[in-house]
Amino acid sequence: MERAILVLESGTKRIIDFNHHTIRLLRFVPKELLALSFQDFFSRDVKDFVLEGYLKALHKSQCRVDQVLINRKDGPPVPVSIEYQCPDPKGNVTVIIYPLSDQNGNGEWDPQQELTELRQAYRRLSDLNLTLKKRITHLAEVLALADARFDSAQDEMTESLRQKEGTKKECLSLMASIIRSVEERDPLSRGHSDRVVVFAFEIAQALKRPEKELDIIHNYGALYDIGKVGIAEATLTKQNPLTDEERLLITDHPVIGTRILKHIPWMEPGLDLVRHHHERYDGSGYPDGLKGKDIPLLARIFMVADAFEAMTRDRAYRRRLPVFKAIQELERLQGAQFDPGIVDTFKNKVLSSQPHLLNETNDESAA
Repeated sequence: MERAILVLESGTKRIIDFNHHTIRLLRFVPKELLALSFQDFFSRDVKDFVLEGYLKALHKSQCRVDQVLINRKDGPPVPVSIEYQCPDPKGNVTVIIYPLSDQNGNGEWDPQQELTELRQAYRRLSDLNLTLKKRITHLAEVLALADARFDSAQDEMTESLRQKEGTKKECLSLMASIIRSVEERDPLSRGHSDRVVVFAFEIAQALKRPEKELDIIHNYGALYDIGKVGIAEATLTKQNPLTDEERLLITDHPVIGTRILKHIPWMEPGLDLVRHHHERYDGSGYPDGLKGKDIPLLARIFMVADAFEAMTRDRAYRRRLPVFKAIQELERLQGAQFDPGIVDTFKNKVLSSQPHLLNETNDESAA
């Protein structure tokens, strides 16, 4: 019979010596065994039972404890009998552990049974490994399918956005054509909207406005007067003073333009510009009588650009103003019709960077 023999230190019950059968039975390496106490090998429900035998041994009484389960480092607990020897002169107690077998009944440790258990454990691990491989393969297939679907959805989205962008450009192009058709009815105003957009864009750049606002000017600026499509040519080109009814129709064109565009989703960024470019800084403008900073900034920019471009071009009802006179008119109406800061920016940064306009101004002033 192979016996595991341990020597327990007096008082602490810490293992201080053991034989090689102890290592085989408990499956701990020597260094680990020396760090343990004897009660560490037993579950809570049998610790007291085991401790009782140890206390009897300390009182010079040899004792034996039968049929208890001792825990090992790995594997299931094994049934053993424990014999406590009387303490040596230092008070250390020798413990002899007899492995019991429920397989062959001879009271000996059965290596064959342990080998069988190890083989069974190996088979379980092999089955688990196979299951994991199958699951990993399945997961890889699912991920590949998801990746393919994502690529397909991304392609569809890109194509959809491309089509929407194409539709948007077509719509803007159509609107610009409508504006040009309005201007064609009056040869003197031909190209007016395009020139206003150029001035407005340069003012916004000088004010260091964000790219988003520059895009609105570029994409929607030419549409600011689209409401005039509903006004008769005779009214637009009339040389004599307008009647009250005609004046009311003219002042209604920002509202008409807003109605035309508001049902087109991507026109929304340009609606404020269309509706409010005839407001006045002192609140006396139309259609909503907005005042000062309540008027959207881009609309305030277009108010200056539109007025200057109109004043410096011939119209059916008047001759154009010289550039220096148009500048004086902008300055005169600062704070009343126009935002003072925008007028200053237009005069000092936009016009000052265009020599041909400055030269015209100097020539006209001299005359």
